[in-house]
Amino acid sequence: MKASAFAYARATSVDDTLKLLASHGDRAKVLSGGQSLIPAMNLRLLSPELIVDIGELAELRGVTVRDGVLRIGALTRHVDLLNSPEIGAHAPLLSEAAAHIAHPAIRNRGTLACRSRRRTPCLHACA
Repeated sequence: MKASAFAYARATSVDDTLKLLASHGDRAKVLSGGQSLIPAMNLRLLSPELIVDIGELAELRGVTVRDGVLRIGALTRHVDLLNSPEIGAHAPLLSEAAAHIAHPAIRNRGTLACRSRRRTPCLHACA
């Protein structure tokens, strides 16, 4: 099965994302890595009218440490947890655990946003 027809918008900022979501309400879904959303749409478990792509929002990506606080952006990919020197230094168990998330193809595309956004668990997280 394939997804039903939908409109697509690439968000240019967090503010733009919030405006798009507010104007479309529950009829819109956010696309980050796509590892959960796209399969659900293909199975027609979800049929949004609008997909808001946040995948290029640099402000939501990355790992930083400031004043001893580790910050991991929602669009940080699982593979980035493996390769980040900051994660290795400040949260080595997280880096170790990331090696067990699904398989390399999922780790290369999947984002942390999946965990915080979906009402259903991201099944690929448990390899």
